[in-house]
Amino acid sequence: TLDDGSEGPVIYSSVTPEETRALQQHARGRRVMELGSAYGYSACAMALGGAEHITAVDLHTPHLTNLNAGSTLEIMEANLSACGVADRVTILRQDTGHAMAAMRAAGEKFAMVFIDADHDEIPFRRDLAGALALIPPGGILACHDYRSPSEPDIAKVLDELYPQGPSALTGSLWILEIP
Repeated sequence: TLDDGSEGPVIYSSVTPEETRALQQHARGRRVMELGSAYGYSACAMALGGAEHITAVDLHTPHLTNLNAGSTLEIMEANLSACGVADRVTILRQDTGHAMAAMRAAGEKFAMVFIDADHDEIPFRRDLAGALALIPPGGILACHDYRSPSEPDIAKVLDELYPQGPSALTGSLWILEIP
């Protein structure tokens, strides 16, 4: 089972069960883009929660390789398959900035974007700006690791850009409904 009790394999993730339920609720019936996938936990959870389709962008770089179990890409593909959602998730093994630029150029829009990729300030700012250009009014922006002691740049950037705060906060999952 996933950490929230849903059917599927046990998948390593720092996304809590409470955050998982919030992601599933906001993703239900939506076309979602996920920035940062690792082992595929959040993609599986959102798909099982009723997301229409998920485009998962991650480099799946070798430094994240579990030498005993294969690359994060291989593990993610196996997890998507085990959860029965591989047909609703497109994996893009690309830099988030390049992927979003191509999607923007193609006129793509996503009703929800979930950011859980590079947590350093400059790449996070880039991902945030790119994501906002792909979300239409009424869409959802979700950012993980807000106020996480080990990831201070996420809160720094979001607090600076959104002093009014998020529309919702579940654990470290910061959620904004785009007006």
